[in-house]
Amino acid sequence: MRRSASFAITVLALAAVVGLGWSARGWLWERLLALHGRRPASAPPSLVAGGPPPTWPRTRPGESARRWVEAFSAGEDAMRDCLDREMAPGTLAQRSTDERLTSYRSLRRRLGRLELVSVARTSTEEVEAWLRASDGSLHDFLFSVQTEPPFKLLSVKILERHDS
Repeated sequence: MRRSASFAITVLALAAVVGLGWSARGWLWERLLALHGRRPASAPPSLVAGGPPPTWPRTRPGESARRWVEAFSAGEDAMRDCLDREMAPGTLAQRSTDERLTSYRSLRRRLGRLELVSVARTSTEEVEAWLRASDGSLHDFLFSVQTEPPFKLLSVKILERHDS
């Protein structure tokens, strides 16, 4: 009886370790590659490269993204003000500030504070940026703005990458 109980516990422990390792695969893989001076194709360059701290582009999308990230990290009151001030009226008509704050609360619990790691690309209508969450995980965000006045935010998306 002892042998089968020991075997069952070993199997369960192994399954838990494999499961945890698989769920953290992306994070572990990024760290291992960074330690060896390499990075996955979709990783931000500043994971490996040194140099000055990253800065937001001085463009309309860059400024809007910076204000959104600062508000996200500052808390719910700042985020409410930012949404009311930065989001395009048509976008808020589709999904209200209160609905967006419900999503914000969930995302804030998951990510904590955000900080800019690098800007992947920018144009007159959007900026794609890698942001680091409080737990050190990296997330690829895309901020889109109107191309005509008043140049308000249209959307903020987290892009999911699936490296093979």
